[in-house]
Amino acid sequence: LATALDQVLAGRWFVPSLTSLIELDQAQGHAMHLYGDHEKFVDGLADFFGRALSRGDATCVMATEDVRDGVRGRLREAGWDVGGPSGHTRCLMIDATDAINRFMRNGLPDALVLAEIAAELDAYRRAVSEDKKSRLTLFGNMASSLIANDNLTAAITLETVWGRLTDRLPFFTVCGYPASCLQENDRESWSQTYVPHTAVSHAPRL
Repeated sequence: LATALDQVLAGRWFVPSLTSLIELDQAQGHAMHLYGDHEKFVDGLADFFGRALSRGDATCVMATEDVRDGVRGRLREAGWDVGGPSGHTRCLMIDATDAINRFMRNGLPDALVLAEIAAELDAYRRAVSEDKKSRLTLFGNMASSLIANDNLTAAITLETVWGRLTDRLPFFTVCGYPASCLQENDRESWSQTYVPHTAVSHAPRL
């Protein structure tokens, strides 16, 4: 409850789970999800993307291999044909390391390259959607990967620039952070990571 009040007083939405985020029904947003148990997190993320596909969103998982494989497998079990050359056209999987290598320059994200990525994702959204006003639902864990490599400044910069670039686009971005990120950084540094986000979801008992 204390965490929820802190986030609401800071002007953000606070919801108790990933699936609750999809129920916000915002046309756009930039959310942060904190989690502990990896398997339960991937279960929730797959459910989140199943709901996004059901509502007609274009979707993109821009994440590390363990997350991509977990989401892909669970979506297939749920009946969604995702992954591979003949997979669902509204589900795009991108490797986080490839993305990081593309936009990082001298230890910091390059805003111009991030703008190119945002434009490419918007073109993808428009290409695969029957309704040109439909939303792109995106998950990424590049920022937490940067933090794991002791580059908190790059993570905060990435979140800030991405939020600015997508503010007027019909994107709903969810950024995943394991609890270890919170435990290994001081409270002041961590509070800076919250700032670029409009909503926060928090795994139970974290």
